[in-house]
Amino acid sequence: MEEKRSETAQLMDINHLAYRVPANLALAQEGSIFKKNNADIQSYSSASGTELIVTLQSSTDFVYGPNCYLRFDVKADGLATTGNNDVSLGFLNSPATALFERFLLEDKSGAELERVEDLNKAVRSILPWKYPAEYRGTCAMAGQSPVPSVVTGAQPDYAVNDPTAVGTGANLRVCIPLWYFSGMFAEETLIPPSLISGARFRLTLAPALEALSIIASTDGKVPAGYNQSNLTYTINDPVIMLDTYSMATSVQRNIMEQMGSADGVPFTYCSLYNQTAQPGTSTDFTLQINKAVARAEKVYVSTQNTIADTSAVDNLGTQQLGVFQYQSRVGDYYAPQQVLQCGTTDSLAGVQRNCSELYANALQCTHGLRDPYRSSLSLDQFRANPRPDAVASNAANGGDGVIVQTLNQSAHIGDAGIAINNSRTAEVRIRYAADNAGAKSITSWLEYIKLACVYPMRTIVKQ
Repeated sequence: MEEKRSETAQLMDINHLAYRVPANLALAQEGSIFKKNNADIQSYSSASGTELIVTLQSSTDFVYGPNCYLRFDVKADGLATTGNNDVSLGFLNSPATALFERFLLEDKSGAELERVEDLNKAVRSILPWKYPAEYRGTCAMAGQSPVPSVVTGAQPDYAVNDPTAVGTGANLRVCIPLWYFSGMFAEETLIPPSLISGARFRLTLAPALEALSIIASTDGKVPAGYNQSNLTYTINDPVIMLDTYSMATSVQRNIMEQMGSADGVPFTYCSLYNQTAQPGTSTDFTLQINKAVARAEKVYVSTQNTIADTSAVDNLGTQQLGVFQYQSRVGDYYAPQQVLQCGTTDSLAGVQRNCSELYANALQCTHGLRDPYRSSLSLDQFRANPRPDAVASNAANGGDGVIVQTLNQSAHIGDAGIAINNSRTAEVRIRYAADNAGAKSITSWLEYIKLACVYPMRTIVKQ
């Protein structure tokens, strides 16, 4: 009889017929309280080169990273001259992280927890492979709203009087999730107070001509008399909001005991190592990644035309896709196993027509083949065909043709990674199309797992 009752209870549970009050499993005494952390000063100008610094304070509370964000007001300056009043500036195809070219996170003792060079290019290059278009259109794009244009030659994507444009008349309020800057804030695991409290969040502002682009104009793409020589921007009242949780005394005691042990509290997160190269006009190039890590996950490679930054075009994307052959190698491990070639015609036109396998390789490396809602990039965007926001696409950097390669040797075990060291170096071998011989520059990012061993008074970072 008892067995039959037990079996019936199991069947009722499976058929969603079990009615009960759920147990309270929370260990927090007080949860989801946002703590405001102000920057060192209230105003930062791109003209002054002042570094934006926020000291994070969570007291003894734990922090839930995915809900934390940076909030500030931004305003463009220097566009009051003739010919510039009918221009709307914005972030175009990038998030508002376009304003920052370098990120550094230090713990309370000054030890480096994370550093990302070319941050604005990294977010622009990597974000589209990880999240769908709907997410980019809401959070990432700072609210810029697409509207049809009735002006020939103007931007069809954004309104000239878009209220979310970075204008000269009033501030635009922007909120950016902190995990855009650091993988530490992307982890579901709560960040211990000994790791985050007292940490310094440092951002280097990007030049105005790199960060801002024309998103609309009533006089064509670049209006007559447009003068950008005095263009600057100002960031006002930056604050970081931390989502904090106060744990029960027994939990605090347990974690403090673990911190006092020889290994401390291990906290793992994804980090990015940046490396640049100048292949110039060469069509054959091998990029050597000089970084020793225990678990390398992915490599992202962006190729740009070597041109001066200008707000007339997008500065943070890639050139029109012109990679004819590609392969990565770590020691004797090749990824993909065979050289990936875009068709048989060694030309830009041939690459554009036959790059679908290169696109499919990038998708499978970011789980976009098994989950079609994962990536927000179409094949046409990957090709970086002439687009509404590009002028002379072959000579600009408005594309999304980023090479992506996973180095994880297991498709099902996350964070497996592969070791890179002096005797087992990583290489990315690229052969550009024969007629893609203009001056080029490469920006790459190695995504790897970083380990922070947290102790009561210090943190030791391993990678």
